[in-house]
This record gives sequence, structure tokens and C-alpha cells, in this order.
Amino acid sequence: MSQLEIYRDRFAESGWEVFERAIDEARRRGQNYVGVEHVLYALAQLKMELFSSMLRTLSNNADATAMLVELIEERVGNAPRHTGRGVRLAAETIELFKRTLDLVRSNARRRIEATDLFIKMMLEEKSLLLELLRRLLADLRAEAKEVRNLVTLVESVSAGRPAAQWNHLYSMDELVRIRSGPFASFTGKVAEVDQDDSTLQVRIFIMGREQPVKLRFLDVEKVLG
Repeated sequence: MSQLEIYRDRFAESGWEVFERAIDEARRRGQNYVGVEHVLYALAQLKMELFSSMLRTLSNNADATAMLVELIEERVGNAPRHTGRGVRLAAETIELFKRTLDLVRSNARRRIEATDLFIKMMLEEKSLLLELLRRLLADLRAEAKEVRNLVTLVESVSAGRPAAQWNHLYSMDELVRIRSGPFASFTGKVAEVDQDDSTLQVRIFIMGREQPVKLRFLDVEKVLG
């Protein structure tokens, strides 16, 4: 691992854990060549809740997560091999890390978290993750919902991140739909936004009376016209 330690100070603990898992998987398969598919595999192993939340928004199919994992496994199994000494990083993997680090620095941070890698792979039009999602959601077994706002989707499933990054997510009197919990499918208007806790107060009508409900960013989605 010594030749890869030069990357250590670019990653926070969660990001480094993803990096190490990707390397371990490439070694375990005798590939010794870490592609973007290995990074995606490591994310799926370590941060499955992000994938599950994303797919619940994109698809009504309860098997969608397992299907996506199968597609990732297929890509990892067909990854190139490096026959030289040590473990080699693919050029596209290095570029992914550089672009993710740019994203991190634009948010006044220094190190890559696991969630940063997930966000970057969701937001890039030509990323492997979006390529696999297009394959998955074209399958008749996966009924895709309309994705109205990709950035909102990614930020919602990443609500555990520092809230200061998501100041633009919700605004007063904005209409939202509740996605989970006892009030799932209710719509209401935003009454308060707590960026520090990543929570909202939403006014909904229950039995003809207006009722404020406290919710996480993760629990709601925007209702766009």
C-alpha cells in the first residue's frame, strides 16, 4: 500500500475506507487495477443506505437495489487486470478523485468523504453510476419515476452532511411531499427550515385542521409544477 499512501491526506476517514475497500477488492480478484467500478463497488458495500434511498426515489421496484448491485458486480468482474508490480489506479479513477476534491474544496473543506464520491458520481452525466442506473431503469421490472431535480435528490439522501452546503434546498412556503413515516404522501408548505439540524417544519392538513410536523430533509421531496 506504500505507493498509495500519497493519497492518504486527501481523504477523510470515510473516504479512505472506500479507497481501501476498492483496493482490497481489486487485489482479491487478482486484478490489481483499481477502476471507477471498484470505487462504486466499495461505496455500495459501505454506504448502501445512500443507494437504497436513491433507488426508492427513482423506482417502485423493491428489487432495484439488488439489481443495481448485480450490475456493479458485473462491471467489477469484467474490469481490466494489471500484471505489473503492485496495484495500479486507472486514469479515470485518479480523475474522479481530482474532480471530487475540487467539489470538496468548493465547499471550504479539505478532505474527501465517502458521500462526496457518491454525490460526484451522481451528478456527472457520464459517470458509471448513471450509466448503470439508465440500464437498470430501462428494465421493465423497474418502473422509473420522473426525476424532477437530481441535485435535490442527491442532497436529500446525503442529509447527514454539513447542512451549510444545502442552504438552497428548501425555502419558506415551498410545497413539499412527505416521502416516509406516518404522514407519507401528505403535501404541505414549509414553515421553518433548520439548516443546522437538516430539518423542516411543514404545515399539513389533518382532518380539516392545519398541523405543523417536524421532518428531516430526507423525509420530503419538492413538489414542482
